[in-house]
Amino acid sequence: MHLMRAHKVCLNQAYKHIKDVRPFIHPNEGFMHQMAMFEIETFGWTSVGGPKAGKMWDFYQWNSERKGHPRGGDEGALLGRGIMETCAIL
Repeated sequence: MHLMRAHKVCLNQAYKHIKDVRPFIHPNEGFMHQMAMFEIETFGWTSVGGPKAGKMWDFYQWNSERKGHPRGGDEGALLGRGIMETCAIL
């Protein structure tokens, strides 16, 4: 959530970055839902609302809400470890 707010990084790329640095993380569905809703509140769209988001974003609470929100993700970027990755729409 810090990366989304302070650095304008979409959830998709923020999660991938944290998972690369700390591969043992396994947030529960409640926290994942909070992160997804925070992204929508912050940017007005979701980067984890499409079919390519993967199994981890396929849970009841998020599935029931994601369809009503636009998909996005090209606006954010992640600057870390000397590389720049643009947010992919999933």
